[in-house]
Amino acid sequence: MALAAEEVMLLEDNNSLNIRDLDSIIIDSQKDDQILEIVLENEKSNPIIQVVPIGTLPFDISNYVQLDVAPKDFNILESIYRPPNNYKFPRDLSRRKLKFQFNWFTTWPWLAYSPSQNGAYCKYCVLFGPKYAGKGEQKLKRPVNCPYRRWKDAGENFENHQNNLYHKNTQNIISTLRAIGKPLKIIKETHKGTSLIGQPFGSTIQNEIIDVCNDLILRKVVANINKSPFFSVLADESTDISGIEQMSLSARYLYSENDEVQIKEDFLQFIPIQDMRGECLADTIDVYLKKFKINVNFMRGQGYDGAPAMSGHLIGVLSHLIKKYPTAIYVYCSSHSLNLAISDCCSIPVIRSTMGTIGKVYEMFKYPKRSNVLKNILAKEEFGNNHKLVKMCPTRWILRHESVAVFLELVDPIIVALEEICGWTDTSVVAEANGILKAIQDPEFLLAINCINTLFCHTILLCRALQRVNQDMVQALILAEDAYNAILQI
Repeated sequence: MALAAEEVMLLEDNNSLNIRDLDSIIIDSQKDDQILEIVLENEKSNPIIQVVPIGTLPFDISNYVQLDVAPKDFNILESIYRPPNNYKFPRDLSRRKLKFQFNWFTTWPWLAYSPSQNGAYCKYCVLFGPKYAGKGEQKLKRPVNCPYRRWKDAGENFENHQNNLYHKNTQNIISTLRAIGKPLKIIKETHKGTSLIGQPFGSTIQNEIIDVCNDLILRKVVANINKSPFFSVLADESTDISGIEQMSLSARYLYSENDEVQIKEDFLQFIPIQDMRGECLADTIDVYLKKFKINVNFMRGQGYDGAPAMSGHLIGVLSHLIKKYPTAIYVYCSSHSLNLAISDCCSIPVIRSTMGTIGKVYEMFKYPKRSNVLKNILAKEEFGNNHKLVKMCPTRWILRHESVAVFLELVDPIIVALEEICGWTDTSVVAEANGILKAIQDPEFLLAINCINTLFCHTILLCRALQRVNQDMVQALILAEDAYNAILQI
């Protein structure tokens, strides 16, 4: 209900009074300095209403506009003041007497209304977003640093704000924090005394959010491993794109759920490596398993590739770990062994030359103008949109099967596309296309690629079988023997 000015003065004099069966008291006024907020206490028994000047509302969004440091508690988003459903918003002085609409809270959940300012704010950007954005880092205005009151254009302007990059970034950060279920203070612990406003999109904050997610996932994986009666450790070393040598550490274990037991393989962590000697790698694995709080006494196996630093029986990782954990039996990576065998089979010069030519075809059509030529030809011949060349895997020969299979399927459209490109005026492109065209029409190339495809058709099935998480060793040996016999009959 609305109170007259005399009633407001009476309330101010009494400061509080007891009222029964009162749902809410709403003060309607056109003057900002006369709007008062009524706070209900002991509502179930004997409600007490207190008159509080609007400017002193503890969770009025306007109180946070001038803050230089983001709030420590992420839950404040849920505490920001929101008027009750029957709140009477003051009308503006325009001819149409427009006002804030309550249904806007549903359309734009980031909206917050300030009674003291009779204006709308974006609570996401006010609390956790930047104060400056755009070219030249200009100070943001409505609805971040200033209240929004232009109700006539509210819908359009709210949509524009929602589509701004700085708002989307802020909303993504908030969504991530909600998803991982952690308050913002986890991230703020490393930023004591500094402002997060304008910073949540930087690499530091993003990396810390990733670290929080990593910790949560790692804890869950470790808990599952420790529930298993035994596990095996899997490790492989490689160099990342920045040139840092690192080891990927994984675990293979039994997982039981609803009386159903299954084998699981879970990635644990990438670990930076400074020393590639077997002893140092073994110590690193041991230290990190204990750091993750995995019960290493349950280790029953270790699996690596054939690199001397990993599988060397004198100085490799396996020899050092087995001294500490005698029950951790080493098992050579069968898929890696198969890859080496295929690589050795393909060491014949004509085979390697054929694989190189297929790689050149992919490089030829990776550019948009040339790719469109091939796409148009495929469309005319009704190949569909899902057919495209596959890049050769640079390290694993067995994974080149798909590249070879797709090339053979598309070889005729590829020849037509190359012939069309040979008619272009760009001499360098024409020379490249002409060289590839001659190579793939050579009888020796066609014979070699069909031999490769026949071999890969047998080995790809074995490769996929060897990489199954729940593959049994005895069954793997049977599959390997079947593949061997099939190849002998070619």
